[in-house]
Amino acid sequence: MMNGSAIEHFVFKDNLLRLLTLYSVIFLGSLGYFIVMPVYAELILNPLHSILPQHLDMPARRIIFSLVSAFAPLLTLCIAPIIGHLSDRLGRKQVLLFCLSLALISFLLPITAIFMGSITLLFISNAINSAASASQPIAQAALTDISTGRAKAYLMGLSASSMTAAMSFGPALGSYLIKISFDATFWCSALFTLINIILVYLTFPHKASNSNPLISTSITTHPQQEKTTFFASFKQCSSLAITMLALVFLCQLAWSFYYQNIGYTVISIWHLSLSSTVYQHIMLTIGISMIFSLLVLYPLIIRIITIKQCLSLCLTLFALSMIIISLTHALWLYKIMIIPLSASIAMAYPCYIATLSNALSKHHQGWGLALAGGLMGISWTVSGSLSGIIANIDLNLANWLAVIVIIFALLLLLKNDNKTQEKTA
Repeated sequence: MMNGSAIEHFVFKDNLLRLLTLYSVIFLGSLGYFIVMPVYAELILNPLHSILPQHLDMPARRIIFSLVSAFAPLLTLCIAPIIGHLSDRLGRKQVLLFCLSLALISFLLPITAIFMGSITLLFISNAINSAASASQPIAQAALTDISTGRAKAYLMGLSASSMTAAMSFGPALGSYLIKISFDATFWCSALFTLINIILVYLTFPHKASNSNPLISTSITTHPQQEKTTFFASFKQCSSLAITMLALVFLCQLAWSFYYQNIGYTVISIWHLSLSSTVYQHIMLTIGISMIFSLLVLYPLIIRIITIKQCLSLCLTLFALSMIIISLTHALWLYKIMIIPLSASIAMAYPCYIATLSNALSKHHQGWGLALAGGLMGISWTVSGSLSGIIANIDLNLANWLAVIVIIFALLLLLKNDNKTQEKTA
């Protein structure tokens, strides 16, 4: 059995290129969504550049755009766990290469769709990209294959920072590439995907070694577990794993309620535009706070307290920060409070993902993490589709809903801890 220092030595020194490859795949999984959204918005919402008929009115365009946006995470929830299950059975490398190949196709199809002016092809490419996004949780599962304990929690923190970087820079890069051409975004994404395919092919061995389960890139199943089916995975899920899956959904729902309400706050409360320096500073502060907390604060905290204690602390800090933001209209206080708010929700992510991974058997890592990825997508779809309606009722309602959801998540976590203590007593 490897001790903690041996695991960290293996992960960070002996396997650096594979780690960089996995983080590149994780980055691509988020970038593939955020970089193309500005292009889809232009192609559907802007009558001057739209591939839709010019006489189509704006309400109809918004409905079509919302369908394109909502369809992706819904399909991800349906398909990603199945692909994750296959990665548990067949091995990470084969399924990663399959997903990345799908991603490559999904970035090349829109080029044809733009040339032909086909909204159908655009839908198809978006659907393929949704299936391809399963590469992200599979790459995270590959990280769990080569780590345990705090090393795993730290690696999950780095994966979260990769996703945050894509979320922060993807839309800006996409909007910049639009100025070159509508094709440029998809060519750039396709090139990055091709590089990832080559890296995965070269850095993962053709046949996994079974001498050490932490080094194996495919999962060696026990004879009794070889017949485990996809649906049997649900039955074998522990109460802790179910709790963590619930927390994935609730925490992302709370964060997305707030995040998607920022634009309404800037426009309607402070009477500023989304091109104002205030809005840019807010988004920049959120991005820097999240990345800094994941790279610097999080590794320090989990050396002092347990991962579960860190999760409870982050949820409590998020709730308190969200309450203050909901109560104030003062811009200076708002700017201050988004720092602990964004830092706490960022650090919560690797806590519940690492805890989820620990609660799953090694034969269900891909399935469980892919299911978590699908739940994240659904949470953003729910909040996004309701954001306009909620803002019409009250501009602070989304923030209060975030408070309610995160408090419920915290109570759920405490209830699970109490059950665990009763069983061990």
